Amino acid sequence: MNKSFGIVLVVLALLAVPAAADEHFYLVPQNSSCDGPDDEVTVWAMLHTDRSDIGSFGAHITFDPSVVNITNIQEGTNPDWDLWNWKHMGNYVFFAGNEFGGTGPGELELGTMTLKCTGIGKSSLEYTNWYPQGPDPTAVGDTLGLAVDFTAINGTFTCGDVQTHTMPLPEGWNLISLPLTPTDNSVTEVLSGVTQNDVKRYDATTKLFEDVTTMDPGVGYFVHVTDPSGSTWSYQGSPVSSTSPGLN
Repeated sequence: MNKSFGIVLVVLALLAVPAAADEHFYLVPQNSSCDGPDDEVTVWAMLHTDRSDIGSFGAHITFDPSVVNITNIQEGTNPDWDLWNWKHMGNYVFFAGNEFGGTGPGELELGTMTLKCTGIGKSSLEYTNWYPQGPDPTAVGDTLGLAVDFTAINGTFTCGDVQTHTMPLPEGWNLISLPLTPTDNSVTEVLSGVTQNDVKRYDATTKLFEDVTTMDPGVGYFVHVTDPSGSTWSYQGSPVSSTSPGLN
């Protein structure tokens, strides 16, 4: 049976009459990971229900495209949805299904997602745009088209060995180097928690101090902290595999 159809489903036309219930979206596994770029992992999108009259769902899941891409979603078999489809919208996916005779109670398989690493880092996987928000709302409906109350348990996807480096920086000039390769090497991100007004590096060739916009391991950086009580420097990255001789 060809279940392909327009992504605008019955779930999007729910009447705004909530019915008391205990339903929640979740992920299996909740927190997934892989070793490096181009590696893939499978994650199930699920719905727990105590009801027997679930007639439709919509799932809007957001992610960070710089870390992960959801390349495919396949329909589950429990239940075998009468109508089901999905679409990719850049930084989120939306998929939805209808079961006209109703389904439940139990653990309903909404779809199995293929997650592919696009870069070292950590991304949230979140059920967002809860009904009646739009477009493409996360929603649950019964067989009469009435909205069903729900909650959601979000998850994460991690690519590579992401660690956190933290250290205090006193007021004034601080000479630092990066022990981790940052997931985002922009100065604003690496020093996001530091109150500072100047970041420079020394160029041994020109014998001049230069302003920088990015920061990488193996280089010494002079950071001018302006907070009299100092700042806490904290950023995320992956272990450095090798560095050239210098300040490390």
